[in-house]
Amino acid sequence: MLNDQVGSVVRPAGELVIRIGVGDKTAETELVNKYWKSLYFILNRRCSDQQLASDIAQDTFIVVITKARNGEINTPDAIAGFIRQTGVNLLIAHFRKETRRATDAHGEVSFEIPDDKTNVERAVESRDSLKLVQQLIGEMKVDRDRDLLVSYYANEEEKTSICKRLDLTSAHFDRVLFRARSRLKQLIDFKVGGSNALD
Repeated sequence: MLNDQVGSVVRPAGELVIRIGVGDKTAETELVNKYWKSLYFILNRRCSDQQLASDIAQDTFIVVITKARNGEINTPDAIAGFIRQTGVNLLIAHFRKETRRATDAHGEVSFEIPDDKTNVERAVESRDSLKLVQQLIGEMKVDRDRDLLVSYYANEEEKTSICKRLDLTSAHFDRVLFRARSRLKQLIDFKVGGSNALD
């Protein structure tokens, strides 16, 4: 556990993990700033997709920081390797999901979009939660996620208009929106301390 490491001699990277474990929010930002570029480079090299690499990098830091907060990183000095492995595992999991979705005989990829309102949509529609959601959308690192969520939910821009502006097909729009909503829900759960954010 992290608390057992506080009195030990650790390198600066390990100190960041320890600080996160004791509630230091600035250490979380420092960790992201320190490792974001290198993780993004590794992921982009593996998938040759800048948007996907950025998406997976963001998800990776949500996982890593949550584990650091919970004292689940037993070797703080090895945080660089832990971040890299977590990112690679998330990328592999992403491609496995994409493969499972490609079930159409004509090779079309089907993405399930739930008919019922998600937690994100309910939060957007709730006046009490709107300010928080707007703030969190502003913190999202992926520009397209922010643009899509604000345009579609806050500005009520038509789907066809967004597709034309962002050069998306209807199916691709559904896919990107689903992923953006999921990522925002993770961020909401992460910020408010939801226990199921990464289950």
